[in-house]
Formats: sequence, structure tokens, C-alpha cells
Amino acid sequence: FALSKLSYWQIDKFLGDDNKAIYQAYVRESKKGEANPLRQVLIQKAFQAGEYKDVVTYHEEAPTDDLYYQHDINGHLYYLLALSYLKQPVNKQILEFINDKADTLHDESKILYQAVRCKHKIDKLELFFLEKTYSDHRIDIMGVYQEVTKAFDSIDLIKHHTYEHLSSELTSLKNRWNGAYYDIQ
Repeated sequence: FALSKLSYWQIDKFLGDDNKAIYQAYVRESKKGEANPLRQVLIQKAFQAGEYKDVVTYHEEAPTDDLYYQHDINGHLYYLLALSYLKQPVNKQILEFINDKADTLHDESKILYQAVRCKHKIDKLELFFLEKTYSDHRIDIMGVYQEVTKAFDSIDLIKHHTYEHLSSELTSLKNRWNGAYYDIQ
């Protein structure tokens, strides 16, 4: 009952770290048919709640005449991350759109772009692992791995909500890779 008395933008503060409940409150608000919350806010809240399929749906169902969303960088970056988490192919058109703007990104867009690049490199390392590339050497010898760990030195990325998931994914891969390597040696 208390949630129904709050404006949607007050919900984050009221619910704290409960990303799933926050997202559901935003979804309920969006179903009222009013202008807010914007598509990019729904995408961000869906991503933070781990609802990656919803992120993809919101992005792919965006009307082409929604110019505000079409020029929103963060929504596109969350979309690319969601595709990667769902193990779906990269949307090359969106990636190209983002890469073309890489030099002009700032604030959260720049951090999200770093996260996308790290996630794609982790996915590449995962592919190498599945192809049994690890039999030759430990993962920390790989240039791609070194690029990711160097990016992880960014204080801004460390503070971002995507860092913990990316870091644990890389640590898990490192443990599996090096474990398999040492088993062969």
C-alpha cells in the first residue's frame, strides 16, 4: 500500500537495494500509460534486476520514431550487455553505433562502454576455453585477459553496479582455465 502513495522516482529510495522490487514498481508505473518512466529508465531498472530478456524486449520494441531513445547511449549499452549475458549474438549495428560514439562518451556511458568491452572480452576468453586453448598456458598469459584486468583497475568501473558480476565471471573463468591447465601439466 505504501508504494502506491509514492511517486515512481521515490521508489528507489524507499526500496533501497531490492532491484527486483524496484523494477516491478517501475513496470507497474509504466503500465499506467503515462510519459514516465522513460524506456531507458525501464531498461536500466530491468538490467539492475537481472531481467536481461526484458532489456532486450524493451530495446527491440522501441518505436523508430522515439528519437529520444534512439539517441540514448546507455539504453543501447545495457542492451548489448543483456545480449551478452543471455549468450545471444552481438547486434553489430548497435555495436557499430556505440563504437562510433566511443570518443564522446562520458560519465555512466563511458563506464557502461568499458563494461561492454570487458564483457565481450570475457566472452572471447570463454570461447577460447571451450576450444581448449588453455592446454598451452595459464589464462593470465593471454593478452585479452590482461586487457580486462587492466580495465578492472578503473575506479569508476569498480564502483559501478556491473563490476561485481563481471569480476566474479572472470574469476570463475580464471579458476576453471588454470585448473584445466594444471590438470594437463
